[in-house]
Amino acid sequence: MTAEVSQNNFTIPYDTDLVFDDVEELELYEQMKKQNDMRSLTAVGLIKTVISEYKLEKLAFSFNGGKDCLVLLHCIRVALALLRNEKTSSTESKGPSDEKTTLDAIKYYQTTNLPIIWFQREDEFPQLKQFLFECVKK
Repeated sequence: MTAEVSQNNFTIPYDTDLVFDDVEELELYEQMKKQNDMRSLTAVGLIKTVISEYKLEKLAFSFNGGKDCLVLLHCIRVALALLRNEKTSSTESKGPSDEKTTLDAIKYYQTTNLPIIWFQREDEFPQLKQFLFECVKK
């Protein structure tokens, strides 16, 4: 089933049956937990808190292609996957009165993107460009 949601004066069609393929991100999260990577787990937790409190449309990520930004990008992807999956699993345990709110939250995380600012240079590595284009597709 398809529907539309308005965002910033744009109408965005989306599939209401859409299930994000968060497998890679959730596997990365499991690796973080298994390896007891407290820095990454703390970063993901902080990112989830910031996204939940300020919402995606009020945030942006400035990406310069460096190693630190790449790590942060992966942490953001993990945090978003966790938020989507928390919202999805919560629909199963809530009653009908909370169902609309939960479904609205699911729709929000399925249709709202985090703006990424990337200052492209002429001498950029082709692999970096390809990686970024793949991320945009997700």
